[in-house]
Amino acid sequence: MKSVEIKRAIRDFKQIANDYLQSHYDSHQNNLSRFFAFIYENEVIKQITEPLMNMKVDIDNLFVTSNGYWIRHANLPIDKNERIATVLQLMEMENKRKISFENISSRMNPREKSLPRLLAIFNQGIIAPVIRDLFVKLDDFIEDEIESNDDVSSSVLNIFYGNVTAQQGANFTVGQHVTQKTNIEKISSEQHNINRQRLGFESQGSKYANHEVNDRKIFISHSTEDKLIVEPLIDLLEGLGLRSDSIFCSSFEGYKIPYGEDFLGFIKKELSENTIVLFLLSENFYNSPICMCEMGATWIKSAKHFPILIPPLTYANMKGVISSQTQSLVINKSNELDGFITQLFGELDLSLKIEIWNRKKEQFLLRINELLNTCT
Repeated sequence: MKSVEIKRAIRDFKQIANDYLQSHYDSHQNNLSRFFAFIYENEVIKQITEPLMNMKVDIDNLFVTSNGYWIRHANLPIDKNERIATVLQLMEMENKRKISFENISSRMNPREKSLPRLLAIFNQGIIAPVIRDLFVKLDDFIEDEIESNDDVSSSVLNIFYGNVTAQQGANFTVGQHVTQKTNIEKISSEQHNINRQRLGFESQGSKYANHEVNDRKIFISHSTEDKLIVEPLIDLLEGLGLRSDSIFCSSFEGYKIPYGEDFLGFIKKELSENTIVLFLLSENFYNSPICMCEMGATWIKSAKHFPILIPPLTYANMKGVISSQTQSLVINKSNELDGFITQLFGELDLSLKIEIWNRKKEQFLLRINELLNTCT
C-alpha cells in the first residue's frame, strides 16, 4: 500500500471529524452520518478503527447519577485507547438514534434549555477532547511508520490491535456487522425505567418496544377554539403507532371524558404524575380558565409536559406557571419537532423508524401550515 494513500485517508478522516465537531445543530446528524460512512467505506480508516468499534467497553457506569436522573459527570476510562473506543461507540449509537446527546447533556446541565447549546456542550466537553487524542495517535503513527516509507504493508494499519483489551464486566459490542445490545440506559438499577425513557429512541423498526407494558398517557391540553390544530397532532401520534386509548383530548369523540363523568374530577384523575401533557399554547388557551387550571395542576404534580406554541404566539407571549423560561417548541418548525418526538418517545420508552417519522412529519407540517394560513 502506498504511504501517500494512507496519509490522504487520515487527512480526509480528520477533516470529516472536524466538520462534525464544528457543525451546527441542524447539520449535526448529516455530518455524523458522513463521519461513519467514511469509516466503513475507506479501507484505511476501517482497518485502523475496527478494533476500537468492536472493543468491549463498560458502559454501565459511564454516566454517574446523583439522584437517579441528574448526571454528575461522564466517567470515561483512564486508558486512552479505551476512552477513544468508548467515545467512537457512543457516536455510533447517536448516529443510529439509539441515544440522544442532547438528552444526556440536559441531564448533566439541567439549567440549560437550548437543544443546540446542549448538543454543543456535549460535543465540546466529551467528544472533542477524545477525538483529539485519536488525532494525536494517528499523527504519531504517520511519523513513526509512514513518513520514511513509500510502500508499506497493510498490516501496519493494525495500530490498535494488541493495545485494546476487553474491559472486565463489559456487556456490549458495537460494530457495523455486530448485533448491538446495550445497557447504557441502566445508569442505576433503581431508576432503570426512568433512564430508558430519557435517553432517546431507537430506529430498528416500526413496532414499539415494551408497548404492551407501557401505561403512560398523553393528555392534550388545549382550547376548544383550537381543535382544528389539535386533530392533525392526534393523527400524527396515532400514525406513529400510539394507541388511541393512550391519548386524552376533550374535543373529540373517543378521546374525551366519558358521559356521566364529573368534568373537573375526571381531569384531576387524568393529570397524574404518570401523564405526559402536551400544552397547545395560543391566545385562546390563555383565555380559557380550564386550560389555565390544567396548567397549574400539571405544574403542582410535576407531570412531564411539552409546551407547543401555535403561531402567531411567540415565546415572549408565554405566561403562567409554565413561562418562557421553559424549553418549548413551535408547532410548525421541523427541527423543533424532531427534538420533541425524540424526547416524547424516549419518555414513552418506544422505538421508531426515522424514515417513518420524516414522512409523517412532512404530512403533518403541510396540514398545520395550511391551517395556520387559513386561520390567519
